[in-house]
Amino acid sequence: MAQANEHFTTSKQNHDAALLAMVDQHDALWGEWDRITDFGKNEDPRTRALSDECYELERKITATPAFTREGLAGKRRVIRRAEFEDDSGVIATILELDAERVAAR
Repeated sequence: MAQANEHFTTSKQNHDAALLAMVDQHDALWGEWDRITDFGKNEDPRTRALSDECYELERKITATPAFTREGLAGKRRVIRRAEFEDDSGVIATILELDAERVAAR
């Protein structure tokens, strides 16, 4: 009986849970950065730390495969915000592979 419950739990698992957690964290950091940034005044000392944390998350999110529509939408939103230059097409390829993976599910 324990095996049946374990299988049921696994089959209902959100395969994008880690990706969505990173996207949520990025959203929160981005909102905080937006809140404390006032271009007409002196820079808040937290801005640099928030920027660094966002940048690190953006790289991780981009490299993490998306398996659901929700995960892919969050990933796309973060990539748009990051305004990555993609002259080589690597990010476009990553997003195409994600879209194919999502569509196949």
